Amino acid sequence: MMPFGIVGEYMIKSQPDSYRIPIQVAVYCYRRGNNGIIQWLMLKRATNTNPCWQGVTGAPFEGEALIDAAGRELFEETGLRPLSLVQSSYSYTYTIPAYNRHKFAYDAKTITEYVFVAQINAAHEDVVLTEEHVEYCWVGFDEAQRLLSWQENKKSLQIVYRMITREIL
Repeated sequence: MMPFGIVGEYMIKSQPDSYRIPIQVAVYCYRRGNNGIIQWLMLKRATNTNPCWQGVTGAPFEGEALIDAAGRELFEETGLRPLSLVQSSYSYTYTIPAYNRHKFAYDAKTITEYVFVAQINAAHEDVVLTEEHVEYCWVGFDEAQRLLSWQENKKSLQIVYRMITREIL
């Protein structure tokens, strides 16, 4: 894996306008203990409309590179900085739920989500949650699959799991 190359602090920018673009990043974070066991970071959303478990997700700003958006969202939502951050070849499109359509311009009906995997320092335990999430846990692959609600998230985790375990072999 290539090292994640951001120098200095992340710049937290504000959206250029009040609408989101219909693109999103999903970052699945893992750490590998001294025993070689891989654990995945799962975050529980703090919302009444969709209180599900997921990885880090968020939208890039207009003109922001996907890799930069993934690193920024990871830091904003968890306070973590990755040892490596790699985009997978997998992305998918889903229908924007009716309760979220007001957030998007141009009558957007779908969002394309691009999937990333981030390696986190195994000794780093301090996840700092924002108001977007109410809980987090580090779990094995099977438990992460059980916690995830959406089939696309489960497939994403399977793909990035294969990416990192293939690297180990």
